[in-house]
Amino acid sequence: RVEVANAKDPAIEIRKVDSLWPTGVEAGKSFQVGFQVINTGDAVAKNIKIKMDGLKDDGITLASGLTTSDITRLEPKQSTYITYNLKTNKTIKPGSFMLSLKYSFVGELSPSSTPPTTGDYEFTIDVLKSSEEPSNLEFQDVTFPTGTCVRNQSVSIGFNLVNTGKTPI
Repeated sequence: RVEVANAKDPAIEIRKVDSLWPTGVEAGKSFQVGFQVINTGDAVAKNIKIKMDGLKDDGITLASGLTTSDITRLEPKQSTYITYNLKTNKTIKPGSFMLSLKYSFVGELSPSSTPPTTGDYEFTIDVLKSSEEPSNLEFQDVTFPTGTCVRNQSVSIGFNLVNTGKTPI
């Protein structure tokens, strides 16, 4: 085992990457968010586990990929980037939605019995009203037999299906 005289502890800091950050996301759309993960400490951080938390099927959810990211090791002052592909539900109401990244890591020189250091980074996603107006299908001019129908008797029914919404189908 090698002892390093001045090495103390690793420390992880997470920052959003502004150039990848959406200013607002329309309901029903996919988007990407990026983060920089930095070891701001003075020792190696290893086995870094990061998990996206707060996703909901009726709100913001994963568009593709995994909710977790694993980083094997970060040297002191070293950084790396991670991204998540997310999407908003079509029916989500406009507003700000809180999500978080939960992380854990250990120091390279930490005894194996030392539990991982944990933390979280909270952030918001601003969801805007969808610019798409929903389609709305209506049955109109429905016709059907008015008398009794017996078994195996053919009958005629009719209707017009009309989109009264603002989005073409």
